Formats: sequence, structure tokens, C-alpha cells
Amino acid sequence: MGGLFGVAAKDSCAKDVFYGTDYHSHLAAEWAGIAITTEKGIFRRRKHIKSSQFKSRFSEILALPGSYGIGVMSDDRQPVCERSKLGNFALATDATILNINEIVNELLEQGISLSEASFEHPNTTEIISKLIHQKNSVEEGIIYALKKISGCCTFILLNEDGIYAARDTTGVSSLVLGKRNDACAVATETCAFPNLGFKIEKFIAPGEIIFFNENGYRTVKVLENSKLKECIFYHSYFSEPTAIHEGVAVEESRNRCGEFLASADLAEGFKADLVSGVPDSGIGHAIGYANKSGIPFGRALVKYTAGWSRSYMPPTQDRRDEIAYYKLNPIPSLIKGKRLVIVDDSIRRGTQLRKLLLEKILPYEPKEVHVRIGSPPQLFACIRDKADESRLAARRAIKAIEGKEITDYSEYMDINSEKYRKMVEFMANEISATSLAFISIEDAVKATTLPEGNHCIYCWTGKMVNPPISQKKVTAYND
Repeated sequence: MGGLFGVAAKDSCAKDVFYGTDYHSHLAAEWAGIAITTEKGIFRRRKHIKSSQFKSRFSEILALPGSYGIGVMSDDRQPVCERSKLGNFALATDATILNINEIVNELLEQGISLSEASFEHPNTTEIISKLIHQKNSVEEGIIYALKKISGCCTFILLNEDGIYAARDTTGVSSLVLGKRNDACAVATETCAFPNLGFKIEKFIAPGEIIFFNENGYRTVKVLENSKLKECIFYHSYFSEPTAIHEGVAVEESRNRCGEFLASADLAEGFKADLVSGVPDSGIGHAIGYANKSGIPFGRALVKYTAGWSRSYMPPTQDRRDEIAYYKLNPIPSLIKGKRLVIVDDSIRRGTQLRKLLLEKILPYEPKEVHVRIGSPPQLFACIRDKADESRLAARRAIKAIEGKEITDYSEYMDINSEKYRKMVEFMANEISATSLAFISIEDAVKATTLPEGNHCIYCWTGKMVNPPISQKKVTAYND
């Protein structure tokens, strides 16, 4: 998971790159990097941002000249810069390569070295760069890389002529083109555009490759057999509330999720005193719930500062729990004696929500705490974060109910089944909630207003958008 930004301007692009990249800080919290063309070549900086914000680490770039620039927020160290037969270029990616071991083996057998790799894993961006170099032009190389990779692969490439932008053939990850009078830009999320003066020109299609510079843009190619399967969690959780995906405002999607949750409760004659969202992404869902139900909205929980990163990002559970704990403050007078509806975007492991209720809500003596979730139970790990599925809250519940591991989860996806009811009841008890309810898969899809079939919902159904090629073991990285 990561965020990309690139801009080509008639004058200096440094300010646009600086702020445009920073507007993607909600998508990654480990590494950030920028690359800008200068008279001396490509200037590149890559820095660790785990303990500091992007703005405090990259302010030096504001003084740089140069008309073309790219930036990235990532879990890996990038951009990668190359000097080769294809010229000098910098590459930044938002990609998960499911057949990476097979590709690495092929590259090593060809005698190609991987200088960015560690013994734990290869650098995804470097792998894509090496694939591009298999061909005799940048454009041919980009097409080859997109076709070669199984998984999702979206990237931007900067050279002396301008910027290439390519969206993966499934559209799992987002990419959008913006324009203003003196510049073109691409971004993972449209929240980077308004304050920089860009207007949305087009949502780049799955499998589409574009080239742009300060004079405009052109489509290089749209790969055949490409189909939109955008990650639905952009709407539920990942995206900044002001973002727009495929013409649909994220905040409105979240409002509709809340409305669906409220409609289900109203049908059961449910009553409560106050609706509150878990900041930040749960707020939009909670507003929709309050508007539909007529139950007042109030901020029983308030985010202390934007200086805390998003709690799903850090690689360790201890760090995730620390962020979740310290960034939220309760308002006791809005909790005591109330029948509360607490709305959140999702439950993955469930540990943070449990700690939130036990440490921030229940000590202030609410009468009841009803938790509502704006996405269905997560039964499978996202193909992009490779989490341990046994730690997912829904999987723990199922194992407790069945007394063993199972392989067929179909009954647990049926909201009308007894097993689904038992799973949700187990999870409610685990997080210490009076009651718990999830939105259905059908309503979560409807909330985006995009046509059915245009989403990746693997984490709910286990049905892959792009099945992985069987992977060979690479001893150098896996032992």
C-alpha cells in the first residue's frame, strides 16, 4: 500500500511535489521519497518517516529547480534511479507482485544483479525497473512489465522528457490525472489536487499507460483484457475523506454505508441516545447512520492530533496499539449513562477496538455500547498486506465455533445463517460490546454506487481478482 504523486510544470515543480506527496501521508508511514529533474540530472532523496512527518524531512526540496518531479509514500525504499540504455530515469511504484519469486529467479538466471534487495525480500520497485529494461524503449518496457506481473502494479516513471504513469491491469490501486493551466499531475488520490490548483482530468483506466509533460498528455496504450477491480477499502477506510475514486466521493460512500447500517437497525426497532464515529474514517459512516436513524451525532471520541500515523500501518502490533491508544481522547459527559452507537470502518484483528471500548468508553459508564461496522467481516488477508489470517477476528471466532480450522467459509458469509450470527456474537463478546453488526457485502458494494463487479472484495470473499502464478522458492531471499 502506498501513495504516488507526479507533476510536470512549465516552471519549478518542487512545491507541487512537496505538497502533493505529503497529501498521501495517510497511505504509508515507513518510507518517503522524491525525484526531481535538474540541469545536473535527477535529484533523489529517500528517507525513513516512521518517527517524523514527511514535511519535516523533505523541506529542503522546496528550493530545487526542475520542471518534472515525482514523490512516493511507501513501505519500501524508493524511488529507484537507473542510468541505462534507456537513459536516466526514476521509478516509484504502488505494487504487490504475487509472482515475484518467479520473476527474481528469471532475472538472476540472466545474470542481473539486484542492488536494492535485502536477504529478507527483494525491492518491488527495483524488480519492476529491471523488467522495464528487458525491452529497447521505455514504452515497450512498461508494457512488458505490466503484462509480466501477476498481482497489482501501478507506477510512475520520470525521465528527461516527462513522466509516464501506468495503472495496473485490474485497477486494484488507484491513479488519476489532473490539469491546471501550467502543469499536469498524476496522483493516487484526488485529495492532492484542490489546494494545488489541479482539476480532475480523467481517472486513468486499468491497464492504461499515459505520458505527460508541461505541454499536455497522451495515452500510450491501454492493455487488452484490463478490467476495473478497484480495492473497495479505498471507500471504506484507506482514502482521505475528500478523495474521489472513479467519480465517487469517498465521504459520500461512507455516509451511505452508515445509512445502510441504520436501516437494518430501524427495521428491528433499535433505539439509542447518541451516535459517534471512531476518528477519522469512522466519522463519515457515523454521520450517515445518524442522518438516517434520527439519533443525534456526537463526538464521544476525538482525535488528539494528526501527528499520529494511521494505526493499521506500523509493522508491529505493539506500535499499532500504542498509536490507537494515544491518538484518541474520550469526552466523558457524552458517554456516561448513554446508549451509544459506536461506528467504525472495519474490524480486522479486533484488538484496537476492544482496547478502545475497555479503556476509552466503558470506564465512563455508558448504559449500552452498540458497535456498527461499515464493512463486512474480514475473512481473508488482503493480497497487498499479506497479514496472518489466523489473527483476523472473524477467523478466531470461526475457529472457536468450529473447534478447528476449516476451508469452506460460505456459511459465515451468509448474513442470514446461524453460523454468521454465532460468529458476530462471539466477536461482540470479544470486544466487550452490547451488540455488534456489520454491513452486508451487497450493501457495501452498493454504497460506492459503482457497477457490481468493479471492486476487489477478496478480503471478504476470498475470490482473487488476479490469481497468482505458482511461485518458485528463491533460496537467497526465503532462507
